Amino acid sequence: MQTRPLIVAVVVLTLLVGYVWWSSRRDEDEGPVLEEGEVALLDGVDTAQVVGLRLGIPGKSVELVRQGEADWLVAGEPDRPADDALAEAAARAAAGITSTRQLGTETGALADYGLEDDAFGLVVETADGATRSLRLGDRTPVGGARYLLDVDAGALHLVDGWSLSALERDPMDFRDRRLLPLDPDLVTRIEVAREGRVALVLDRPGRHWFLDTEPAWRADTRLVRDLLLDLVEIRARDYLDPPAPGDDDSADPGSAPALEVRLRASDGGEAVLSLTARRPDGLREAVTGGTLLPDPSGERARTSTPFLDELDTDPVVWRTFELLDFNPWVVETIEHSAGGRTWRLEKRAGDWVRVEAEQEVPLDAEKVQALLADLDDLRAVAYAPSDLEPGEAGVQQARVELVQSDEERVALELYRGANRDYVQIDGEPGLKEVDADVHALIGHLRPLQPDDPADEPAP
Repeated sequence: MQTRPLIVAVVVLTLLVGYVWWSSRRDEDEGPVLEEGEVALLDGVDTAQVVGLRLGIPGKSVELVRQGEADWLVAGEPDRPADDALAEAAARAAAGITSTRQLGTETGALADYGLEDDAFGLVVETADGATRSLRLGDRTPVGGARYLLDVDAGALHLVDGWSLSALERDPMDFRDRRLLPLDPDLVTRIEVAREGRVALVLDRPGRHWFLDTEPAWRADTRLVRDLLLDLVEIRARDYLDPPAPGDDDSADPGSAPALEVRLRASDGGEAVLSLTARRPDGLREAVTGGTLLPDPSGERARTSTPFLDELDTDPVVWRTFELLDFNPWVVETIEHSAGGRTWRLEKRAGDWVRVEAEQEVPLDAEKVQALLADLDDLRAVAYAPSDLEPGEAGVQQARVELVQSDEERVALELYRGANRDYVQIDGEPGLKEVDADVHALIGHLRPLQPDDPADEPAP
């Protein structure tokens, strides 16, 4: 009597396994899986072949143009970046439009199907230069389908209504709403002003960021990077019309910039974001401009910038006491000069050797890693006055250069003074007072050879 439930369970399990297999195969297919009687209106066209879309109703439409595999523009004067995800979803929906039933080529009175001239239109351009013009009706027959007119063929179809949702958006939704759509890696200078007074300036003359102060402290790279990422993600809640010709809203105190951010690139290009005071609803009015942006003449929008509202512009907050920015575990070469001699250490297959007169002397890898850890742990206690010359700071004890596997180089000189020890980093201004005993550090810098008392540091 227990056999029947067992047989039923086996059958159910078999059907479940079969369904999972069929679903996985279906997901791997390109394009929709068509049922009997269904026809793909853009037969043979996949998403990647859709290079242009014009969609919307008369007077409220948008034209999307593909620029790369997944990069889109909103065509206009000027062209503006599109929301790539939404544009790609629209292209996928257009390529996948499927007729569930053709009603014939005698379309009759288009008004009966909601297909008048002011109906939602869709023009699809494919990579071969061909275009296909479609029109979607606003009348819904029984079953949730939608009427669709193939304008070029004059044929009337029924299509699944749910498949069109990615197309029937407000045209403004397809715009990239980022107010500063630029690559943060291009930025080499950041200026933040409050109420017309510059409060924070950060410069990147090379690899690192520095505060525009006296002396020029190095800034915390993580904080600067977070600020840039937040800035390029500021999005418009909605866009505002530009002032009418002749209008001057500068007399309105509420329109004056309360906060301004200026981003500059090494080639002189810049992007500017000006924000009015925060309104009771938490929004600010924003004006953008600059040659780094798609529309240099400026956009006007309403936006929310909570991170800028709480931004601490005190330069002290942005300082970092870290001296050397390197990864001890990917360093492959160490050159150490002191007392008129130079040693070269190289990593070979995870082991360290000292190269001398074309000979390789094995080294204790743990001691070398300890040396690198000492250098990585160097911290600045203070920045020396900018006019302090190295010769006045003390006696040069050593020069060290590290080369990583990615060819990044870090080089520094160590000075021992009467009361303080200093470090000078190649490519960076000024001397930094360090929290280490440079003399002891020099001892650790000696290229140690295991169990060789001659190589032990002098007491």
